[in-house]
Amino acid sequence: MINKRLRRSSLGLLLLAYLVARGLLRSKHAVLFVDTKASRIPQHSTQNIEVYSIAVAAVLTATWVPERVDNAKRICNLAEDALGVRCHVVKATKLDEDSDALDEIRVKGYFKHFQNYFTTKTNAAETYVARVLKMLLHPRVAYAHIISDSPKGRLYQMDGERVSQIKLGSIGNLGLFGILADFVSQEISDGRNRQPSYALWRNVSAAITMGEETEVLHANTVRKKAIMMFEDDAALVASSPSLFASDMRTLLATLPPNWDLLDLDPHPDFCDGYLWRQPKRRVVSDLTMPSSSSSSSVKVYQTYTTFSRTAATVVSWNGAMKLLRRLPADVVVDMFIAKIMRQGALNVYVACDNTMIRQKDSTMVSVGG
Repeated sequence: MINKRLRRSSLGLLLLAYLVARGLLRSKHAVLFVDTKASRIPQHSTQNIEVYSIAVAAVLTATWVPERVDNAKRICNLAEDALGVRCHVVKATKLDEDSDALDEIRVKGYFKHFQNYFTTKTNAAETYVARVLKMLLHPRVAYAHIISDSPKGRLYQMDGERVSQIKLGSIGNLGLFGILADFVSQEISDGRNRQPSYALWRNVSAAITMGEETEVLHANTVRKKAIMMFEDDAALVASSPSLFASDMRTLLATLPPNWDLLDLDPHPDFCDGYLWRQPKRRVVSDLTMPSSSSSSSVKVYQTYTTFSRTAATVVSWNGAMKLLRRLPADVVVDMFIAKIMRQGALNVYVACDNTMIRQKDSTMVSVGG
């Protein structure tokens, strides 16, 4: 046991030293411990208000919980009034181990059996050498797997022929990616997504192909569009649709052209705790929202190491395509997104203390696994 812990510690120190040597901890590409301050909205923001727009909204809801369905409808009503786009209440899938739907979701490319990134050899010594080599050759990928692939976050794991772990609620939450699959599969050349309804679990490969075809035909249009997604326990606190719309436009205006995902529900520890404040980069420090009645400001950060909670997110077209191309997932939704982000393949921003979502006020109990 002691030897095993020593090996893990030595490997962690080796990886950390190599990351520092490569300049990954403090480089402009992956600022992990720098908090840069901006006193005003970036110069690209005026253009972004005109360029980026939300084409559609959707709420994933557990239809077997009436309270959640009612909240989903309230969210959609506000989103439609505020954004002037269609909002879909999307029925989540209730799963059990014998459900045919479970196998269908797997076959269509949404999740897979978890396999340890480092364990590629049967011999312990060979495994140790392979682990070290992967850390040296692909340090960011190795770091992402070490942090994200914790046992508690694994969706589906086999022990020989036996299923040793399955998180049915969390597999159901992959419906958020099902919504993204529908988003990139629909015609939105006129700036609006007019799909009459969203149905989960479209084949991932087929969705990617349709998205790529749409990009060829309408590249200048679709790549400027985004989707706003909610979980059905989201606690919306915007006082009116007009203020919700103006605040959303102000937030989108702060983002650089290559943004992929904006999280409106960061974990309170991320925004308030000293430890969690370090691994991110501040983009806007003093952003006054149109709905704000005080001098307090909304802080927007780009995060490189920490992501949690998907109660309310805005995903750009490019972000949706990136996430779909990374499927199937082997860990829960937020850890899957974080893993891609930690590898430098997804540009994620969080809006702390925003005036639209305050999830800590939600009284609903999670139905995920």
